[in-house]
Amino acid sequence: MNKIIKWLVIPVLLVGTIAGASVLYNNLSKDYAVPNLETNITVKPLGKKTTTVAHITSSSSATAESSASTSLTTTEAQKTSVTDRTTISTASTSTTNTIATTTATTVKTTATTSTTTATTTTAPKPQTKPFNAPDFTVLDNNGNEVNLSDFAGKPIVLNFWATWCYYCKAEMADFNKAYANYPNVQFLMVNATDGERETVASAKKYVEQNGYDFDVFFDVNSDAVNTYGITGFPTTYFIDKEGNLIARGVGMLDYETLEKGIGMITEK
Repeated sequence: MNKIIKWLVIPVLLVGTIAGASVLYNNLSKDYAVPNLETNITVKPLGKKTTTVAHITSSSSATAESSASTSLTTTEAQKTSVTDRTTISTASTSTTNTIATTTATTVKTTATTSTTTATTTTAPKPQTKPFNAPDFTVLDNNGNEVNLSDFAGKPIVLNFWATWCYYCKAEMADFNKAYANYPNVQFLMVNATDGERETVASAKKYVEQNGYDFDVFFDVNSDAVNTYGITGFPTTYFIDKEGNLIARGVGMLDYETLEKGIGMITEK
C-alpha cells in the first residue's frame, strides 16, 4: 500500500513543479510590456562624484653623481665648507697670487621620496566637439579609463546592465544584432561592476560565453550609475552626435524599439 502511494505522489509532485516553472516563464516573457521611449529626459544624479586619493610611495633612495672642473681665483686665502654629504676631492693645487684650482670633483647626493597622500578632483577634459550629456568615466576591456565624451561626434546607445538582471540578459541578443547592423553607432554597454554582486571577471565571462561583440565598459566606481541616477536595470539612453539626450527606455527593449531609438539619433 505504501509503495502504491509513493508512486502516486512522485508524479504529482513532478507535474506540479513543471507547471509552476511554466507559469513563471510565461509571466516573465509573454506578459512583459516593452517600455515606450521617453523623449523629455531629466537626469537626476544619485550623488556627487567621489574624489580620488593619490598615494605616492618610494622605498628606495636615488643617488646622483656629477663631475665638474672648477677654477677659483682670489687675492686672499678662502675657506671652503662642505655640507649635505657633499665630498670635494682636489686632484692638484698650484699657488700663484693665491690661486686654488680644483679638478675632478665628484658630488654625491642622496634623496629619499616619502609617502604623500593627497585628495584631488579630476579636472574636466577639454572638449574639441560639443557634448551636452552628463559625462562620466568607466574602464574599457583593457582597464583603461574612458569618458562618455570621448565619443563626441558619434550617435551613442548607452545601456546600463548587470549579469544578475534577468531582463538585461534577455535583451542582449538584440543589442548585439543592432551593434552589427549599425556600425556607425557607438554602443556603450556599461556594466554595474560594484565588486560584490558583479565583478569585472564575472561580467567578462558572461559576455565571452555568449559570444557578444559589442563594447563593454565597467563602472567600477559607480561614476556612470550615480551620474545618471540609475535605480533600475536595464536602462538605455539614446544620445545624438552632439551629446544631446534624445530618448530613454527604462526596462527591457525589443529589437523594434531599439531600432526606433537608433533612428531618433541618426536621422540628422
